[in-house]
Amino acid sequence: SDPSTMSQEEAVLGALQAGDTATAQTLLRAAKRRHGRAAESVVKLRGLLKEARGEAADAQDHYAEMLEANPNNTVAMKRQITMCYAAGDTAAAIKLLNAYLQMFMSDSEAWLQLAHMYLGLQMYKQAIFSYEEVLLSMPHSHALWSKCAEILYTQGIDFVAARKYFCKSAELTDYQDLRSLFGICLCCTRKRDAHSAALYPMAVQKIRAVYARAAAGSTKHRQSRVPFAVYIDRQQLLLANWSERQKKLLG
Repeated sequence: SDPSTMSQEEAVLGALQAGDTATAQTLLRAAKRRHGRAAESVVKLRGLLKEARGEAADAQDHYAEMLEANPNNTVAMKRQITMCYAAGDTAAAIKLLNAYLQMFMSDSEAWLQLAHMYLGLQMYKQAIFSYEEVLLSMPHSHALWSKCAEILYTQGIDFVAARKYFCKSAELTDYQDLRSLFGICLCCTRKRDAHSAALYPMAVQKIRAVYARAAAGSTKHRQSRVPFAVYIDRQQLLLANWSERQKKLLG
């Protein structure tokens, strides 16, 4: 790309982000004179200027024209999706985003956004599918494994699958992530079998080790947003005698 084009585009975007549509329009006119009205960057910025002015209908028509000229224009497609979502029409945004992903299936950010939209509508099955699509390209992201596990646990249908996802998340962090470890404990209390009987004490031991390092001043552990005592009080995971709990799990 021409450096001058990039600098002008950045200047217009900066003005739009600051809410200064007058300056943005002046800069856009200069870009038109220099690069022509049909330049790709100029066409895109015209749509963004319409959005900033609150001209939603005109902006949508502008993006539709861009897509008519080039059906593979990712900028126009993403702006349409963003506008629908910002307007509160999540269903329309999901429809457009699914159409986009039919063409650009490797866009991990788009899959993450789709998952977020599905979660907002409590469409958990679809959200998990979207997150799993991201996992194909980011298999070492413990946060994604943990997110899938949390959704499965929230569904309350398959605690075994949720437990597996939490275990994978914990494994990827060398059992330092408290969120995953507590998730394992919660799943074990929901699904009482031999696997839970073995996993529960392991998770408890790892949790104690993390907090022991924290108490000793270690900087290598992952901080939990919820105080340890609150977890203990709410879930009663660590106050109960393990041998008694193990009997219940196996019984």
